[in-house]
Amino acid sequence: MSKAVFYQQLFLQKVVLQPKKVTMMRFHGWASQNGGTTGGGTAQETVVTDYAQLKAALQNTAVKGINASATITVPAITEG
Repeated sequence: MSKAVFYQQLFLQKVVLQPKKVTMMRFHGWASQNGGTTGGGTAQETVVTDYAQLKAALQNTAVKGINASATITVPAITEG
């Protein structure tokens, strides 16, 4: 076996074929829109743990702070 083939096989075994560990990043913070946040005042906190609760909280127009207390998976948007 030539050196080139040997190194190619070594590369494939060590780099390409090895499973990769994927670590998801967790972000903590506050979101704002159109100039920032001004505090919560007397707004009620709404705790959500899934997509349905988050969607309902966003569609309700009452003033509130939304606290996502779990990782929320948002379904893919399909064009149609």
